[in-house]
Amino acid sequence: MNPRRLFLRFLPVFFATSFSGIAQEAPLFVSTPLTEPGEFTKGVEGPACDREGNLYVVNFGEEGTIGLVKPDGTASLFVKLPEGSTGNGIRFDRAGLMYVADYTGHNVLKIVPTTKKVTVFAHEPAMNQPNDLAIGPDGTLYASDPNWKEGTGQLWRIGTDGKVTKLAEGMGTTNGIEVSPDGKTLYVNESVQRRVWGFNLNENGTISDKWLVKEFPDFGFDGMRCDVDGNLYITRHGKGTVVKLSPKGEILREIELMGKNPTNLCFGGPDGRTVYVTEVDYTGVASFRVDRPGLSWQRWQKAETKAAREVDLFLVAGQSNAVGFDAKPTELPASNADEKVMFWWRTGDPPPDEFDTTSGGRWTTLRPQPVGSPKEPKNPKARQYGNFSQPEGGFGPEMGFARTLFATQPSRQIAIVKAAFSGTGIARDWDPESKGENGSCYRALIDEVRRAREAAAKQGVTLRPRALIWVQGESDANANDAPKYAARLTKMIASVRRDINAPQLKALVAVNTQFGLGKIPQMPEIVAAQKEAASRDPLAVYVDTSAGTVVNF
Repeated sequence: MNPRRLFLRFLPVFFATSFSGIAQEAPLFVSTPLTEPGEFTKGVEGPACDREGNLYVVNFGEEGTIGLVKPDGTASLFVKLPEGSTGNGIRFDRAGLMYVADYTGHNVLKIVPTTKKVTVFAHEPAMNQPNDLAIGPDGTLYASDPNWKEGTGQLWRIGTDGKVTKLAEGMGTTNGIEVSPDGKTLYVNESVQRRVWGFNLNENGTISDKWLVKEFPDFGFDGMRCDVDGNLYITRHGKGTVVKLSPKGEILREIELMGKNPTNLCFGGPDGRTVYVTEVDYTGVASFRVDRPGLSWQRWQKAETKAAREVDLFLVAGQSNAVGFDAKPTELPASNADEKVMFWWRTGDPPPDEFDTTSGGRWTTLRPQPVGSPKEPKNPKARQYGNFSQPEGGFGPEMGFARTLFATQPSRQIAIVKAAFSGTGIARDWDPESKGENGSCYRALIDEVRRAREAAAKQGVTLRPRALIWVQGESDANANDAPKYAARLTKMIASVRRDINAPQLKALVAVNTQFGLGKIPQMPEIVAAQKEAASRDPLAVYVDTSAGTVVNF
């Protein structure tokens, strides 16, 4: 069997890199330049760090852009926003998605960092801007919304579904905004009026019991962020300082900056104790070290710790199209997903044996697999040389599937166990009831899953089986096996759920219709059988491969 390269569109149906150069003995609360002067416009704003420690700042080189600043201070264009949009505040959620206050478009934009795809997450024509964003522990966004001409301001709540609700109106020029570490207090400052307010955040999504935290006699306010102790760091526009304010309104410290007009700030660095400040006079970013980590950094750590305990596991199994026969690594551009996904595999010709290509009984990163042993085709029991037809090896559906998930959910931790063998049929290779060769591939799948889970457990990782990706059927497209395929597939899926103790395991089933339709008379029967099996199983989905193009799915 020599099928063409396949791109199956299996969309999911469910779902620190250290900063170098920061010496431990660096003095605290001393501001130094990070970027070169003039790399950003005078609209420099909205600094925010991702989990890897990269810094994002709006208006790199021109308005309507977002710049990416590496730990060494090297800045480059990250993304250009859609026509008519200009960013201000930036926030990340725990999944790693970026949200941008688009003050000219009256939007909150959502950006997937891995693909740089920009969409409108929320739009509200009644907004003056919005200006800055805060995010609660549950992912709810809060937006400040000043009207500079009238000297007034509003507050908005944006739910995780994008629904916008007005929380307050008739305030002063609302600007810096933040949620307390316990998620129970919303802070907002008024730039022109020089006041910092606190509100109770209620469980029903409303705010109440407004109180004055602190009023200052001079200079303006801009961005505002919390540290892990709940202290507020506020940029003082016109004075050239950042003030550290306790939750009770006590001035704990004031840090001198390089210029007189700081706009916003965020926490980052390998330990969360580096503050990055955007400065208009400098048209760039400065930084200083502090004694306690920032709240946003702490939330990254909690999200990462939780994710490290439990990782979603996906199984890839089937015949040659699951192996990845005739898919060339040279046709596969690099992806950020490849280093993030845990990968364990075993592929070859049936029956499974010592000639198979494996990951060596250990977890690796996502990668094409090497060409199999030259002894494999000499195996008298082998039906075909099913590893790969190119000396550079190849890959199967695991690459595209994992990349699709990663592109939409870059902070989601994924593990894949692949056990696939060329030229195999359900009855003669994947029979869960057979103790002989007819069940050899099925037993190999179950055994690889068991071994992979044990190895992950030793690393402190619990794998949660989520779905079986089953790519097979050509070898059953014959007069004897095709009529029995639906029942056999149903039994095999049920057995996998039983044998790996995953009763809610989803199943995505497919067959390479590009290869079989029009060439194998019984192929339509296999397609119909897969559809029938999926229709009877509420956790199964048939995946149509007829729209496939090249390389992978």
